[in-house]
This record gives sequence, structure tokens and C-alpha cells, in this order.
Amino acid sequence: MHTLPVECLFDFSSNNAYFAAHMVRALCERLKVPLRWMPFNLGAIFKSTGFSIGYTQAAGPQNEALCNRMRYLAEDHRRWAKRLGLPFNHPRVPLFPTSSKKALRCSIAARAHGKEEHWIFAVYDAYWVHNRDVAEVDVLEDIADELGMDARRLLEEQDSPAVREMLIAAGSEGLERGAFGSPTFFYGGEMFWGKDRLTFLEDLIVAGEIRTRGVDIIR
Repeated sequence: MHTLPVECLFDFSSNNAYFAAHMVRALCERLKVPLRWMPFNLGAIFKSTGFSIGYTQAAGPQNEALCNRMRYLAEDHRRWAKRLGLPFNHPRVPLFPTSSKKALRCSIAARAHGKEEHWIFAVYDAYWVHNRDVAEVDVLEDIADELGMDARRLLEEQDSPAVREMLIAAGSEGLERGAFGSPTFFYGGEMFWGKDRLTFLEDLIVAGEIRTRGVDIIR
């Protein structure tokens, strides 16, 4: 049993973080590694750093290259869903992108009730499978009810100054440690960005370093 945790910076608005959440949980269960969930509000991070993904609800894709990228990503997500055996139904504009801050704050509040991980996967399922807008309070209340939680209490707790500050602090911590997107994983002093870097993370956990495999790794 490893004692050093894998830390996962997640945001519900990230399609790649949806896949990564399932992948890293399975990895940690298989290797018997503790998993620490760290909410990382991409909307607030992008706003504070002046970063733009080049896609808006009003204008849509801005150029041909970006249109090509969006078409490719749609197919890539389909491939990942098939490979992982996960249901996946990408929300359309204007449901995508959506604000995740309330849902993220609820995950922090749910932690105190022993329901953090249950909440995380229920929200991912609601948004990325059933296309329910997790920015809406009534949707969050429904999810809380489905988990057997006191919905009114949870929504009150997520709006408290203490929980608001915890989400801000989690984002600041991630930035200070070098994170710039989601999913991001930390293990000890190493950082990995993206669901396709989990093989590197596994090497570090098992062997203590990235293994030399050679260029024929996929054969």
C-alpha cells in the first residue's frame, strides 16, 4: 500500500477530465494508492490569467483551423469513450461550456459528509452523459437527492464564505504548483497534464521513474 497520494485537479466543465476521473480512480484502486481530489475552476483560472480557448457561445469557432480542431476532438472523444467503455454524450452550445463553480463548491461541501467522490462522479454523469446543466441549482439539488444528501443544506454550505475561499485556495495552490489546466495530476514533486499521461504517472508510482521502453512500445 502506497502512502503518498495521487492528487487530481479536476473541473466538471472539462471533457478530458471526465475521462480522466474514471481512469485515475481505476489506476489508484489497482495500485492501492490514495487519491486526493482537488477542484480546479478552469473558468476562474482562465479569467485570472487572461487565457482564451478561442471558442465562445456567441461566435462559435473563429477560423478554419479551429473548426478542424473541434471536429477532430469530437472524433477523439468518441474513440476514448469506446476504448474506456464509458457512456459519453458531449453537450452542445449553449450548454457547453457551462459554469462549474457551484458544482465544484458542492464537491468541497460533500467532502465533510463523506460523499465527495460520489458527488464528483454523479455530476460528471449528469453533465457528460445526460447533458443536465450542472450550473443550475435545481439540477444540483436533484443530484444531492439522488445521493441521499440533504440538498438544501448542501447548497447552503457550498455558498458559505468558507467553502468559497476553499475553492479559490485550491485554484491558487494548483497555479503555484505549476498547473494550467485540467486534468492535472501530482505525485510527489512531479506533475502530469492530461489523461494520456497516466502511463507516466504509473511508471513513477511503480518504478519511481519513467521507464525506458524503446520506440517499439506499441508493438
